[in-house]
Formats: sequence, C-alpha cells, structure tokens
Amino acid sequence: MQSENPMTLPTAQSNPIGRKSNPQSTIDNLHSIPSAFLAAIIALGLCLTGCSGAESSMVQPTSPDSSLVEAATLRDSLRLCRTGDLADARPWLQQWVNRHPDDATGHAWFARALFRDGKPREAASQANRAVKTSGCNSFAYTTRGDVTNPQFVLESERSADAVWRDYQQAVTCNPDAGIAWISMWPLATQRGDADAAHRAIQRIHELDFFPGPVQTLARWMFATVPPDALLLTNGDADTYPLLGLQQVDGRRTDIAVVNASLLNLPAYVEYVSGQYDLPLPMASDSLRAFRPYAEEDGDVITLSKAVVKAWYDMQATGKLTRPVVGAPTLTASTFDGLHDLQTTSIGAYTHTDPDTPPLRDASRITQSFLSLDASDFEGPVASHLDMSCIRQSSTGLRTVILYYAVSYADVMIEQDRPLPARQILNWVDRLRPDLDLEPDVVRYLHTLRERLES
Repeated sequence: MQSENPMTLPTAQSNPIGRKSNPQSTIDNLHSIPSAFLAAIIALGLCLTGCSGAESSMVQPTSPDSSLVEAATLRDSLRLCRTGDLADARPWLQQWVNRHPDDATGHAWFARALFRDGKPREAASQANRAVKTSGCNSFAYTTRGDVTNPQFVLESERSADAVWRDYQQAVTCNPDAGIAWISMWPLATQRGDADAAHRAIQRIHELDFFPGPVQTLARWMFATVPPDALLLTNGDADTYPLLGLQQVDGRRTDIAVVNASLLNLPAYVEYVSGQYDLPLPMASDSLRAFRPYAEEDGDVITLSKAVVKAWYDMQATGKLTRPVVGAPTLTASTFDGLHDLQTTSIGAYTHTDPDTPPLRDASRITQSFLSLDASDFEGPVASHLDMSCIRQSSTGLRTVILYYAVSYADVMIEQDRPLPARQILNWVDRLRPDLDLEPDVVRYLHTLRERLES
C-alpha cells in the first residue's frame, strides 16, 4: 500500500539517527472507543501520545489476556504504545473481532494487521467482513481498497475498478477521511483521471492532514529547489504537502514533483510525463513489459530506478532540460549505482556525475540551515486523525534534518571548508539535546569535530 509507505519517515526501529519520538497529540475523539479495542490499535503501532523511552521500556503483556484486555482503561491502553509491532497487535485484534463480530472498524484494523503480517488473503476476508457490517464506514471501505488493490497486491482477485469504487464510497461516507483521499490519489493518477487526482490533493490540503512540521519541510524544499527542477520524493509526507502547496496554493508550479516509489507503476510514469511535460523514458509498451533484473554486481534494477537513470541520461544529452533533484527523505537505494550524491542546494539533493564540482554555493546552503530553528520541526508528523499506523509511528522530522546537516558538514570538512562546517555542527549541537542518538552517531559527530579541529 503506497499510502502507508514505511520509508516516508524514519520509525523507531529504522531511524538511523535517533529513537525518541516527539510528543503526539491525544486523540480526543477516540475516548468513546472501547479500551480493549484501543489497546489493540495502539499495539498495531498507532502511537497516540508518543512512545518515550520510559513508556516503551515498561513491562507489557505479550499475550491478549482477556481479563487485562477488558479491564484496560484508556490511559493504560496508551501506555501499551507500540511502533509497528504487528506480532503483538494481531492476537489482540483477533480476540476483539471474535467478541464483537459486528464491529466494522475492528475487522478493518484486523485486516490491516493481517496485511502487514504478509497474509493478504486473510486480510481481504476480514476487509470484506468489515464492509458487510459497516453500513457506511469510510475506514472499512478504504481498508478493503488498500488490502485488495491489484496495483500493489499481485494475488488480488479484485479489479482496479472495484477498488476505485471502494475509495469513492469511502469519501462519500466521510468527505473528511484523509486516509481515503490519500489512497485515492495514486489510483486516480494511474487511471489518468487528473480531475479526481486534483480533488484528492485539494481535500488533503484543506483538511490540514499533514501537521505543521511536515508543511515546514515542504516549504523549505520549495524555497530552495532550483527553478524548473524535477523533484523526486519518497513517500507520503514528502509528496502530498508539496502537491497541496503547488496545486492548491499555486506555489512553485515550475517544479515537477514526482514520487520515486510510484515510478514502479507504468501508468504513473505516463501520468507524470503528461502532467509535467516530461519525456517518456521508454515507450509505453516497454514500460508495461519491464521486469526487474539483477546486474552483475547484484544491484537490482527496478522500473523506478530504470526511469530515473533514463532521465539522467536524457539530462546529459539535453533531451531533459530540468535539473533532477531528490528530497532529503529519499533513501540511498533510489540511486544506488547511478550517480554520486552531492548537495548543491538545501532542501534537496542533486545527483550529478562524479567530476562535477559539488556545493557550488556553500554560504547559501549554510544560511538556509541557520535560518531554521529546532522548534520548526517539533511536534507530530502525523495528524491525530490519521488512521495509518505507519505514519503514526514515525519519530519526527528533526532526525531527518539532523542527518541531512551532518552529511553536509562531512562534505564541507572533506573539501577543507572549516567555516561552514563549524557553523553547521554548532547548529546540530543545538538540535541534539531533544534527540536520543545512537552511540555510533554520537561517535560520528565526535569524529567530525576532531577532523574539523585537526
């Protein structure tokens, strides 16, 4: 499910910089949910108030003891906060739906847990039960669409048209269901329905579905990305806010915002090519016939990577006139084996040939960092209305910015530019106190200081 791309932002398990979450907003409108069900949701990873080290280290039940589940209060349930531990979530949800077979939302959550546990058929069965008992439950329809979408579930027995009808029903039942609009947008692009795609982005933006820190990151990128750039993004939180600013607020309409993850879908490649007047990297027949393959060095070339490489080649020959840049949330695997990673503007990576001088405007990049304050990225990165356990388990944006800054300082030291390196490391030191850094990251920062002073 692209709508829950786990690589959107770091989670407590995957985050290379820090493990401590920023405080999450309490979900006031969940107080009416039975506490046992809420405990199961939180075990699934929907971290409602934040998983601080003290909370996550407490002794917690590892099996769904019935007396404990039924007796759990809202506060006790919140303390069971997990960050994506589906092994704990699934039995709790199983018990809940067994006791409450007519609870559509319970079946929907159980379906998502099964799907994340690699059980798509069982997930589809639970999602069908959710819809049958739902009446007009937006979350039930969204879930069935997500866990049976043939674009992402190869063994799905449902058509893309059937999934589309689920998403349409979801937003009809609840026009304020942001997660339904998020699921609808990729399918709208693949269907070539530009009006529906725009409507989805408009609703997500109007709902303020992505909180302030995520919006800050989007504005930061737009403020510094080169003119007419092709900006590659990674997941949800670095794509939808940019599209909202662009399509609804009219900001930086010169930029082509392209989700690198979705480039694995031929129809999406065709959509963005038409949307932004980009050259098709290969013929439509070749796009649809493409199959991933392994090179001699073991690197697997996916359609996404092949498309990016083709655009680089076109850039070199002048067929693509846009500079290709990447959002700071991109993973290294997006470009493995293609080009060197170089920082030429803040808020985005530029990938160029190895002999191209990087960091062409060090003073501008440094000032871009120094203009930010750690508080600009404080707070949750997922809305309290977001039903995605993946986004809710994200640890925050300050770790992303910290990693970006440290990488930049490292290059500055390597190029014997001590002043900007020192300014950036001092800025990082002001950011660090609120982050629980891994020991190897702390050692790395000490090493950078030693290199700088040597």
